[in-house]
Amino acid sequence: MVVPRSSILLASDDEYTLYGVTTFKKHSAEFIHKCRENRWTPREYKYVEDGGEEERKEIDQVAGDAKRLWGEALRLGKTGWGEAVMVWVHILALRMFVETVLRYGLPLDFTSVLIKVRTAAPSLYSFHRVHEANVPH
Repeated sequence: MVVPRSSILLASDDEYTLYGVTTFKKHSAEFIHKCRENRWTPREYKYVEDGGEEERKEIDQVAGDAKRLWGEALRLGKTGWGEAVMVWVHILALRMFVETVLRYGLPLDFTSVLIKVRTAAPSLYSFHRVHEANVPH
């Protein structure tokens, strides 16, 4: 026997619906049997007096773990980003070298230049010599 007006819709999605129902202890076995006859899956819930306090402790612990893991993930991300940019620049330099050799041939006589744009004055450029290859013929 179910306590009147005790059924509450807790959650629902496309396939399942979860209700909370309060039953009298004397009739709970009968209710579970009737639910199984209708192919419903009853789950028992036992109320714990100090359950809220334990739940708060667990939430605090999970929040602390999340902060620790966030710091570690941020550190790994910064390291990974720096290494990725370094590898990217090396690949660009290698690509420039290969394209230069394929275009102009093997007697290497070229200068590689990297242009850095200043953020304060975008019209001014600073030139940095990256690679200079002078090979005698």
